[in-house]
Amino acid sequence: SQVVTNNATIQPSKYNNNKNNNRNMISRTRNILSALCFVLGASQVVTATRSSNNDSLLRGLSSNDCPISVEASCQIDDDDSDCADLKREYTACEHQTTEMTLRFNGGDCDQGYNSQPLELFHCVDSSSTPPSMEKASKSYIVVTNVNGLRIVYFSEYVMVGEDFLIVDKEVANRLLDVDLNVTVYSSNELSSDTLLQTFVFHTSCKRSLFLNDFFGSTQMVGFKNDAQGTVSNFKSASLRFVIKNSADNPTELSSFTVATGREVDDIFHHSVTGDEMLQGGGDLTVTRHVYFDVGVSRAFVVLATAGCTGTGDASPCEAHGEVEIIVGTPAEDAVSDAEDEIADAVMATTPSPSAAPVTAMPTLPNDDEHCKLVSSIFCELKDGSSPGCENIQAPTESECRGSGVPSKLTFKYTGQTCAESNHEPDFKHRFVCIDEMAGIENAMKVFVSVNDEEPHQVPKNQEFSWVSSFGSYIHVTVHQDKGGIPGEELQNIKIGTRCKEGDDLTLLKDYGALQLLGFENDSQGVVDSYVDVQMTYMIENKGSANAEELKAVATCADETHELVIGAILGPEQVKKYTSHERVSLLGSPSVRFGLEVTATSSKAACAENNEFFVSVAQP
Repeated sequence: SQVVTNNATIQPSKYNNNKNNNRNMISRTRNILSALCFVLGASQVVTATRSSNNDSLLRGLSSNDCPISVEASCQIDDDDSDCADLKREYTACEHQTTEMTLRFNGGDCDQGYNSQPLELFHCVDSSSTPPSMEKASKSYIVVTNVNGLRIVYFSEYVMVGEDFLIVDKEVANRLLDVDLNVTVYSSNELSSDTLLQTFVFHTSCKRSLFLNDFFGSTQMVGFKNDAQGTVSNFKSASLRFVIKNSADNPTELSSFTVATGREVDDIFHHSVTGDEMLQGGGDLTVTRHVYFDVGVSRAFVVLATAGCTGTGDASPCEAHGEVEIIVGTPAEDAVSDAEDEIADAVMATTPSPSAAPVTAMPTLPNDDEHCKLVSSIFCELKDGSSPGCENIQAPTESECRGSGVPSKLTFKYTGQTCAESNHEPDFKHRFVCIDEMAGIENAMKVFVSVNDEEPHQVPKNQEFSWVSSFGSYIHVTVHQDKGGIPGEELQNIKIGTRCKEGDDLTLLKDYGALQLLGFENDSQGVVDSYVDVQMTYMIENKGSANAEELKAVATCADETHELVIGAILGPEQVKKYTSHERVSLLGSPSVRFGLEVTATSSKAACAENNEFFVSVAQP
């Protein structure tokens, strides 16, 4: 039920496409209202019923000598048409959008119903527990772009049945990315453990996107673009009630209420001011503005009840008026037009702006003979400081400065000679590097000691840290690895560590065979040139045949990792793989992670490619 107020939204919760069922709902609603009116009339001496739309609603409950009557009507504000049958629209999105509204329905990927082919829309449920469909439940939803620098359009809790807006909050009226990634979590602790569902769908509006399309656990209920303006499921309408006094004598109004179902809105006390007398032959008009959600099928009756005290010998009485409203039934013409447009869109060969040219969908073998691979990529910082790899910031300063010396230094062993250093020795000898013998560039493992402490074995390109009370400089000695024990000296390095200008203790500077990756001091805190992330790769077989000889290869920048080779993925099965990667904070503002998956089935091969970008905000 829904109380009708000055600006009410009629947003029923049940979904039903059957018009006969809607009529049955009207019948049940009338029974409820009849029971309601018995209760309301119990304290009255005489109760009369008049309805301009349907006099049979309460006929027989009372006599017909009440001088007042109520006429109820409803018109759509756009075109003044009647509200008797508000059709659900299947409007095609014709231009790239700046805003999009999704409704969270809950449920697994099978809830999806749209015309986008697999290369445009794919959805993965991460486990046997998809997003809940219970009305009182909520999930945490994150919406981001897929292409280029990462943009977070939405990141909040959403209740089942609630709408949420996708819009660029940083740049007004900026076009949304042509591919959006929607991820549903059980909480705002974003990780692979809380992941419930993720899907990607295409939003350029050049390929198969319609109002009321279902994508996974969501439904598109509105969009905005320059060509079509705002397109929404919500229709503005006006409920109009005319109370007439057919008697020659004036009568005093005692109440006026409007009910839908079992809830009552006392409009009389909200609307009528001043003289409460309705003159003989006069009338009073009360209007209420409402918004109907045509994306959900529902039928109901709006019942208006006016009460008067009577004058002279007349007794108190009531009059009623009703209007039937059916919302969300599919229009046959709209369905037919939408099906034609869907067919045209599916067969279109126009490429999307973010993808290679796409031709018509290939003919696949029978459903029991092929595999279909879909994938998703997720990122989280290993220290948990930025769930979803969002809001990653590059350091504002890369040189160690401030009072005192550092308390921690982190280096990487690179194997470079002294001549390859990009830190030139200065006249005060704050940096000195001596190659004691040739061969350091070929050493895959060495032993490194600091300030004559015990040497530690370090492989090439591996990092190591010192936590110590540093003096004005450190002395580093690099030794050969002689079968697991330190050998002859390869290189001696002296590095100034006072964090002053002449020391040039700067991130990514090379000091002979060492490169500075990070430092920590009292003034600047922890300053690193990198961040460690955990990448999670979800691969699902949406086909009905085994995906055999499964091979998945992940790439990060120029590095490649084989996640799996030769595995078998059964129908509807999901496999999860993780890898630990390092993202540079001082290089490119965006780091690409890619995923290539291939497999075979009894009759045909299947493949899937995906990518994920980690953005680093520069100072």
